[in-house]
Amino acid sequence: MLNLLSTAPWWAVLVVAVPATLISSFAVLIKAVWPQNSAHRKELWQEWQRERTRRRKEVERRQQLPPS
Repeated sequence: MLNLLSTAPWWAVLVVAVPATLISSFAVLIKAVWPQNSAHRKELWQEWQRERTRRRKEVERRQQLPPS
């Protein structure tokens, strides 16, 4: 098994190692930052949806205005 690792091309090892490291780091970061209480999660989700709706309506309103 160790012989296989020593003969593997370095780029192939990086193609596997870098995404795996980034994904696991991102998961650890999200778990540390994301609230563990489900009520807080729900509030964050609802706030994100309200903000998205507000932005969408603002864009639609700007598109309906005649050019000045």
